[in-house]
Amino acid sequence: MDSLGYSIDLGCGAGMDTLELLKNGWEVLAIDNNPHSFNKIKAKLNEKQLAKLETKKESFEELELPKADLINASYSIPFCDPKFFDKFWSKITEAINRNGRFSGHFLGNNDEWATRKNMIFLSKQEVLELFKEFQLEVFEEREIDKQTVLGTLKHWHIFKIVAKKCK
Repeated sequence: MDSLGYSIDLGCGAGMDTLELLKNGWEVLAIDNNPHSFNKIKAKLNEKQLAKLETKKESFEELELPKADLINASYSIPFCDPKFFDKFWSKITEAINRNGRFSGHFLGNNDEWATRKNMIFLSKQEVLELFKEFQLEVFEEREIDKQTVLGTLKHWHIFKIVAKKCK
């Protein structure tokens, strides 16, 4: 199968999205600040998939991104230091090719963690403003109570986005 294009998985963590992208024919640059994530991902891949995977240990604050057809950021962007967010977001939007896509999640102002000063929380209007040069294909806002990955119950305020870059 030919590649569907070049994708970047920001804050790839355990690699669930990276694995799906590879299984569906994408070339993937998986970026995470924890290099141990990469070994777990690579252990689940066949030789052909490994050839389409590049990994990079880098923090969002130091991030340099190549051009990509898709940038995925599932639940990772809120962990960017707020002091660097505007620069970080500019790097993301500049890296997405015209007609390329962004997929990911943002946490809203009603999220239980919204008092944390070292994370990003946005209003609906602020999220929409980030995508003014995009066509929104999916925009979902949800507030739910459910467990974190560590098993603690928490109130979530989540914006789920899939958007196509128009300019």
